[in-house]
Amino acid sequence: MADDATDAVVRWPGHERRCSRRAYGDEGGVTITAGPAETAVEVHAVYPQPGGRLIAPGVLVRVPARGVAVHYRIRRISRLRPRQRLIELSAERETQLPALVVVESTGDYAPDDAAEGDTLQRIGPQPITATVPVRIPVEVTRRPTWLACFTDPASGANAQPILLFPAARGRDEDPVRLRPGTRVHCPYCYEEISEAEIQFRCTGQLSRAGKRCPVRGRRAAPRPYGLFGGAAPPFTADGRLSAARCPTCG
Repeated sequence: MADDATDAVVRWPGHERRCSRRAYGDEGGVTITAGPAETAVEVHAVYPQPGGRLIAPGVLVRVPARGVAVHYRIRRISRLRPRQRLIELSAERETQLPALVVVESTGDYAPDDAAEGDTLQRIGPQPITATVPVRIPVEVTRRPTWLACFTDPASGANAQPILLFPAARGRDEDPVRLRPGTRVHCPYCYEEISEAEIQFRCTGQLSRAGKRCPVRGRRAAPRPYGLFGGAAPPFTADGRLSAARCPTCG
């Protein structure tokens, strides 16, 4: 904003907003919502005059189009086919998907880039709508492994850019971590788990050794299995044994 200007007028298709000098200096200007398409924005400086305000010719700025948000999930198809996965892509609005690549990695963390894993499958460009997701089956080749989906770097520039996001982690979605030699599956998320590393929770009752694990939270009336209103600490034990003994209280 020029030194002697008092205001600025910001105009874009169908909208206009005023930005005072105070807002420009103290708040860094104004924020506008231009939508996902490419938008032309004009900024006009306003000068005080004896007969009124003088609005100077505008400076034109073109805001590029925002990419379409596309989320994906990687799900198991069946416990009977442990290596097969289903990639499900959903878009916020109708668009043309660019070429995608599915990679797998045996590292400690899920890959953040297509170069951090080995190419498992390439997916060609195809249309997608907001109501009908695109589903693509794949098959992992190694165990244990991480799976992730990215825009194919070999596809070049896209006519319609997209913003590709994995689904929320921590559920039966991407990324999927497989463990070798397992025969047990979680009844909630169907994740493969090791029989030798089953999670248990102490009952919080007095043990044979005369010890009791601290129960976090409010103590209320006893619940089934000796649990109170709080929660005793969890521990890992071998699920193939007839009993699991808490390592803290014995």
